[in-house]
Amino acid sequence: EPIRGHRLAMSLIEGARHEQSAFRMDPDTGMWLRCRFDSISPDGVSDYKTTICADPAEFGRQAVKLGFHQQAAWYRDMAQALGVTDGPFRFIAQEKQPPYLVSVIELDADTEDLGRRANRRAIDIYSQCRATGQWPGYPPIIHIVSAPPWAFETPDTLDPDVEHELVDLLKGTAA
Repeated sequence: EPIRGHRLAMSLIEGARHEQSAFRMDPDTGMWLRCRFDSISPDGVSDYKTTICADPAEFGRQAVKLGFHQQAAWYRDMAQALGVTDGPFRFIAQEKQPPYLVSVIELDADTEDLGRRANRRAIDIYSQCRATGQWPGYPPIIHIVSAPPWAFETPDTLDPDVEHELVDLLKGTAA
């Protein structure tokens, strides 16, 4: 319901084609590339995301961490290469909890270019792995790991008063 009441979000969805798969060959490596657009029209591409927080500033901070900048670049490049649209890529973000707030977000050109560079590296690595049969992974060694620093800040024993309260609770003799 909140999306239906959001005129901008609805303008991106209405009249668009939904759940469209697209394929093309990468001209540099010959690898087949694919994507599945949530919504695509001559005006651009949009993708629906549910999120804990649809605040544009928070969404922007999470975009790189979650790879959304790569998705935006990937889908825009695919749409342009196939001649479907030169329009922008926009996220329709909707919160998972009431009141289910909605925002429409477009990443700036620098952030999208960052994703595009990461995508190029990924395509090249994938192509090299396919050609050589060598795939990246963890080295075949025993990895010694430590607990995170915060774990060492926690006392090993309980406060004596808390310990007595817990024992009393377990015995059923708590006040």
